[in-house]
Formats: sequence, C-alpha cells, structure tokens
Amino acid sequence: RKDPNRERKIDQLLASVEFTRHWSEVWTAMLVGYTDAFESNREVLRQWLEQAVREDMPYDRQVTRLVAARGVSALDGPVNFLIRYPEEPAVKVTRLFLGVRLDCARCHDHPFDRWTEDDFARMNRFFDATDREEVSEGNIRLFNRRPEVDEDEQPRFLTGARPRTTQWRDELALYMTRSKPFARAYANRLWYHFMGRGIVHPVDDFHRANPPSVPALMEFLSAKVSENRFAVKPMIRLICNSQAYQLSSRSETRGPQHEAVFAYRKLKPLTPEQTYDSAVIALGLEPSSDQRREFLRRVMERSIDEDFSQTWEYRETVQGLMRRLSRTIPAQASAVEELYLRILNRRPTADERQRCRGHSPEDIAFALVNSNEFFFNH
Repeated sequence: RKDPNRERKIDQLLASVEFTRHWSEVWTAMLVGYTDAFESNREVLRQWLEQAVREDMPYDRQVTRLVAARGVSALDGPVNFLIRYPEEPAVKVTRLFLGVRLDCARCHDHPFDRWTEDDFARMNRFFDATDREEVSEGNIRLFNRRPEVDEDEQPRFLTGARPRTTQWRDELALYMTRSKPFARAYANRLWYHFMGRGIVHPVDDFHRANPPSVPALMEFLSAKVSENRFAVKPMIRLICNSQAYQLSSRSETRGPQHEAVFAYRKLKPLTPEQTYDSAVIALGLEPSSDQRREFLRRVMERSIDEDFSQTWEYRETVQGLMRRLSRTIPAQASAVEELYLRILNRRPTADERQRCRGHSPEDIAFALVNSNEFFFNH
C-alpha cells in the first residue's frame, strides 16, 4: 500500500536489505569498475562495502580503510582497491576522494589549476613503499615496507607538508579525510548520484575555472557532511527530502543553465544492475547470477573503465542478451496490454496498440525493454 509519509518511506528504504546491496554495487563500480583487473577481487571488495553500509560505517572511515589497506585480496576487501591500480594509484585516489584531476599535471603543470608536475610525482610517492606478492593462486597480499629515501625524495601532501612517519599511506588517508576538499568532493558525489548532475560537474574536476554552479548549496552540503561526521544515511535523507529532488522532470524551462541550478529533475538512467533486475522482473524470468555478471560487464565495457581501458570478448551483444531474455517471456504475457503493464507499468495507448498489431510478443517485449521509458527513471 502506498505510504503518503515521505520521510517514513525513505527511512524504510534505507533500512532495507536492498539498499545495502544497491549502495555497495554503486560504490564498487565507482571504485574499481566492473572488472577483476590486475588480479583484484571485485566481489570481495563489494561484500566488504555491503557490510560497511549495513554497519553504518562513516564514509571517512571507509576511505581510510581503502587508502591504508593491507592484507590479502581473498579475505580483506579494501586491499582490492589498490591492487586494481598498480600504477599511479594517486590518480584514482585524488579524483575519487578530492575531486582533483591530478593526472593533468603528469607531464606538465596543470593547465587550469595550481598543481605542478612535482605535485603529481610527490603524491604518487605515498604509494612507493607499498608492495604486493602472490601468496596463492588469485590471492594477492598487499603490505608496507619501510621506505628508504632521502628527505628530498619523500612524498608531499598537496598542501606542501610532508609525512612525519614511515606509514605514508596511513598519513595520506588521515590528511585527506580531515581536509575540506574531501568533504566537498563527497557531498558533490552524493548529490550527483541522486540528481544526475554534480554541483561541480564533472564530479572529479574541482578547479578554479570550474566553480560550483550553486556555491551556497555546495557549502551547505559539505558543512552537513562534516556535521554528520560522514554518516551516509543522514545525507541521503537530507537530499531525498529536498525540494530539488522532488521536482518534476517535465518543465517548460529546460536547458543547460536550468539544469546547472537544478530547476528541474534531470532524467537519470537505471544503473546496469537495476536494468538487468528490472528486465528479469518484467519478463518473469528466473534470475541468474552468472547471466547478471556477464550482462554488467557488457554494458559497462567502455564507460566505467574508460581511464583504464580493458578489452573484453563477448559471445553476444547487450541487444542480443535482451533478445534472448525476451524470448523466454511467459505464455500468459502474450497480450499487448499485459506486456506493457509488466514492462512499463502502464497500459498502451491506442496508437501503441495499433503499432503492435502483427508483431510477435517476443518482438514487442524486445522493443519495450530497449526503450528509453524502460531505462530511465521519471
């Protein structure tokens, strides 16, 4: 039964098993994409994130565990984040957690910001004393060794300060999670996840030439993040109860300038996981974890991992998979109206009924699960 109490419904969803699973999938994709590249174990990381969400582990503690991780990949979820990025991990770390494209200073000083080639090199050195070894097949141990470098060769924070101990990654994690850019980058990513656009956009490109589109909102949210001690659920409640989140996507004033100030709700596509799960429910199929995993890898082949491209060889295209799924629709779902109700949650219009005449249930189902209406939230 529909619950008119919005706040109570949000709390109910946040307490659900489905939320912890979904949030772990979203965060895993953000951290490592959809691959087990460089012998990382993506699923062990996802399971650790799911437990962290279930236990309400604050975001700053999660990031500390990821950046300062040590242990074995088969048992210790966080180590799989750094194992996934064996070369220049500072690039991913600064983009994800500080919103800084430090790699733009890899070969020359940053063209739009103050970061220099030396800043890039010094940040990467925080990971120079991190080693990895294979302890068994498919099981990698990540550990720290004592760094032996001259003082001039030590890593350096973006503020110019240097670490005071030999536990460089631990100090980097502490430095980052206590910084204002960390709170701003996290608030911006949360807003982007729910609104489909960051206040600073792209979300990993904070610099002087790319200011927040609504500065007061950016400051308010980053202050709330710190006030809530990086607890995840209070921030989600705040955003989902906001007027901006409740706006309609139907607006007479639609354009880049209106989108930037969140004058209307931007249509947000389903995540790949939601797409597969929705297709399974709509078509009345038995879910398959192997099929789901294969589907995700195909859908995200070139987007999530575009900075660290992987080449995958698939036996069929995503459209081919959707065609195969639609072939198995139940016999009782052969009527046009039943297919529309099952897949789009509405009845067909008179024009749609006319256009469906002469087409098989399989073809109609295939067209509906590939439509924008199915892929996008309204």
